[in-house]
Amino acid sequence: MFRTRRLFTSALILLAVSAAGCSTKYEVESDTSWSGFVEDHSVAQSGSTTYTAHQGGGAVFTKTTDRGYLRARVKGFWGDDRWVETTAPYGSVIVSAGTSGD
Repeated sequence: MFRTRRLFTSALILLAVSAAGCSTKYEVESDTSWSGFVEDHSVAQSGSTTYTAHQGGGAVFTKTTDRGYLRARVKGFWGDDRWVETTAPYGSVIVSAGTSGD
């Protein structure tokens, strides 16, 4: 009985840890239009938004104008909450689950 309960408890803990890492949020803030890829999906928008993805890969965003700013970060279980920003004309930012960087 004790062994069965311990296995069940271990299985629940493993399931909870797995579920916590299943989704990754990519936050984008901008005062201009931009396009890019979140994991394998093409995106395009202006302004700010949040994408939720389930593979935990990475994202790249590129300004489609020569003015304004664009910044992004990874939030959630694997994200480190650091913003990566560009003000360069047609500049890009790259963020990935586990790390963020230029």
